[in-house]
Amino acid sequence: MHVLRHLSAVLLALAAAAAAAQTWPARPVRTINPFAAGGPSDVLGRLINERLSQRLGQPFLTENRVGASGNIGVDAALKSPPDGYTFAWVVDFVVAFNPALYAKMPFDIEKDLQPVATFAATEVALVVHPSVAAKTMADLIGQAKQTQIAFASAGPGSPGHVFGELFKREFNLAQMLHVPYKGNAPASQSIVAGETQAFFGALPGTIANIRAGKLRALAVFSRERLPYLADVPTAREQGFPKFEVQNWFGIVAPAGTPREIVNRLSQEIAAVAREPEFLGRLEKIGFSAHNANPDEMRALIRRDAARWGEFIRGAGIRAE
Repeated sequence: MHVLRHLSAVLLALAAAAAAAQTWPARPVRTINPFAAGGPSDVLGRLINERLSQRLGQPFLTENRVGASGNIGVDAALKSPPDGYTFAWVVDFVVAFNPALYAKMPFDIEKDLQPVATFAATEVALVVHPSVAAKTMADLIGQAKQTQIAFASAGPGSPGHVFGELFKREFNLAQMLHVPYKGNAPASQSIVAGETQAFFGALPGTIANIRAGKLRALAVFSRERLPYLADVPTAREQGFPKFEVQNWFGIVAPAGTPREIVNRLSQEIAAVAREPEFLGRLEKIGFSAHNANPDEMRALIRRDAARWGEFIRGAGIRAE
């Protein structure tokens, strides 16, 4: 009898979860963006929310909670009830860099976080001010061995800082100088103004200046050349395969969120990511589609956290 009662309870719970998924969402859904309004994560999140609202018949609302390189906003989402009505937008470095950058994290990426889906990615480019003589990565390496090259970043522990340190350490460029700014916008402005000479930046923040001739791209860190920057060679084809990196964007839920809801949202995001109009809007601002389901996203988080965590700890990079 005890076994039968237990089995009945399990079946009832499964039936209740399935019913909840069928009626979900029954009210507005909150998505927390852990970065400032107007940034790449915010633009993408609102773009996805617009389509999800149309597809699912309930408003998907954006709430910006900024601080600690994304930790504050993601933590707020992960500490919310796991009922399918609160999610967080994440960029890869929040879950791949931050556990190594911060001595104490407010959440555990394995225990507290349920991956849902990725939906977009952007490539990283090595750009220089037009006054820099280098025309290739090899040229810049040679120049940096002879004279000081200052590279800008959005701040200590930011992707631009980590990628710059990887470049610096890989080629023993002791003279390369890291100049941190408070955000990607002032960092990219500094190189356009000639205050710094190089920047390892995601394309949404640099592509307009590359197209306008205010910055020169020496390489993109993608596997293949990008159709919208077809004249810029990859680092791989220049002989530097280690420099193949990508920033991906996705959505996560608190651990314990019903898997039926997680799967439903993941499937809806995958459908949006296949829409030609959505793809066109992504490419226009320097993004491409990137779709991973919950299990694939979990594997992606583990892979990137292992790769970058080892480098960050070895290099002694810390967030301020």
